[in-house]
Amino acid sequence: MMNDLDTRLDLLKRALAKTKSNSGHAVITFHSKWYDRFEILVKEGIFVIPPEKYLDVAKVWGVKGDERRARQIVNEYLRKMYARGVLDVVAPATYAITSTVLSYLQGGDNLDEVVKEIQTKTEEMRRRRGGEKNEA
Repeated sequence: MMNDLDTRLDLLKRALAKTKSNSGHAVITFHSKWYDRFEILVKEGIFVIPPEKYLDVAKVWGVKGDERRARQIVNEYLRKMYARGVLDVVAPATYAITSTVLSYLQGGDNLDEVVKEIQTKTEEMRRRRGGEKNEA
């Protein structure tokens, strides 16, 4: 049986998978690694990630390799989560779950707002990369 947090994470993932960007692509797929790793952070109670905790995060995620490579992979995924609007940068190389997402995960009634923020950030990221044209 799923607890409330698992239910909220599942609802968020389903809502993001159903939400289409300007180009018609889903905001995320059910196989998005960045989202799966975000879920692990939340389930482990990791809401703020300073650089000195990168290796702990790597262990939780099951990242293989030497220390340098593990830090690199963690940083890469944290930047992906930031680019999609689920993390904020709160200090140099320190990330934290956004207040909007945290509010939702703690029982807030703002799923639509969270989805819209992630959709907007994802579209901005894709435009910067050249993956989507601005159709607005």
